[in-house]
Amino acid sequence: MSWTRMQCVALGGLLTLLAPVVNAQAEEPSADPFGGLEGCFLLADLDTGETERLGGALCEEPLPPCSTFKVLNALIGLDTGVLAGPEAAYAWDGQPKRMKAWEQGHTLRTAFRDSAVWYFERVAREVGQARMQAYLDLVGYGDRRAGPGLFWIDGTLRVTASQQLDLVTRLYQGGLPFSPAAQRVVRGLMDQADERGDLFGGKTGTGLLAGRPGLGWFVGHAARGGREVVFVLVAQPRSGDSREVRGADARELARALVEARLALPGG
Repeated sequence: MSWTRMQCVALGGLLTLLAPVVNAQAEEPSADPFGGLEGCFLLADLDTGETERLGGALCEEPLPPCSTFKVLNALIGLDTGVLAGPEAAYAWDGQPKRMKAWEQGHTLRTAFRDSAVWYFERVAREVGQARMQAYLDLVGYGDRRAGPGLFWIDGTLRVTASQQLDLVTRLYQGGLPFSPAAQRVVRGLMDQADERGDLFGGKTGTGLLAGRPGLGWFVGHAARGGREVVFVLVAQPRSGDSREVRGADARELARALVEARLALPGG
């Protein structure tokens, strides 16, 4: 599928979600982990360094990061001082937005949760294109193409699933070229804990093709029972498949795969 003409969109709220507790009977997903979609799933164990890959060419295809770029945008905003912390607030301009949840003032924490595009557009504008470009070069993110406006949405910037995994791995190892405080804040934005202290969270992204959702991303982190992993899932319809694919779909596919790998014998 060609992504030469596309754009991204944020769909739905609560984009950092907690997975339900996995019981002892958790099963491996079906033989087709992507439900008939073309997909890629990458996972890295942060303790052992072992990696897993499911899927083919899509793992190395440069794609727009869509709203998953908010992870890096937040890091850059914090590192430059544009954002003072997770409660850094911007007022809504009073103009109608695509999502009702965006029609209010937001902090970094709530804007990340609700994927409020206008908030992160303002962050990028205040960072400035020159500094944004310097950070993309420093991190080595994707094809490193910063532009004016919503360059992570309009297709200017492209990134592969493998490059996304590299970013989230370094984030959770504290190895990115950002302050330790900035990395802690963003990890906190991504993670949610259940009553047992298990973690599952991340960031979705949705791409539109011909006006319809056709690309779903989920980049995330999970910890359970002494194991800690980071992962990326991206999916799109196969040729001739008319189904819509969103970031929420990628999140649910990733959740099933991660749960199967972190299920604890004996509950």
